[in-house]
Amino acid sequence: MDKDNHNHLSDLEDIVSELQSLSKKQPVKDEDLVRVKELMGSLKQSGYTNKEISTLTGEKWGEPTIKLYTRGMNIKDSTPKDNATKVIAEMVSKGLTFEQVIVATSIKSEIDLAE
Repeated sequence: MDKDNHNHLSDLEDIVSELQSLSKKQPVKDEDLVRVKELMGSLKQSGYTNKEISTLTGEKWGEPTIKLYTRGMNIKDSTPKDNATKVIAEMVSKGLTFEQVIVATSIKSEIDLAE
């Protein structure tokens, strides 16, 4: 994976991580709400659908809310989403299954709780 692809994935990871963190503050108000809208807008401009954004936030926000927060935004650059799709393709081509990824994330969650 080249450096640009890695940077796009890192940016995507940062956006999703921040959104997930902010989702724990429900209801989100003031500057946090402004930030949520900016982050959702970034995902929308990267080609993610309202449903995909909802899924990335752990479904803390529903599709109607995301639609409201991202109204009028269009895809500007789908490179981050495209790169995430390439990672999935590479993962599968290397023989790594989704089940293995699910197990790995479960183990990581258990380790995080133990710390």
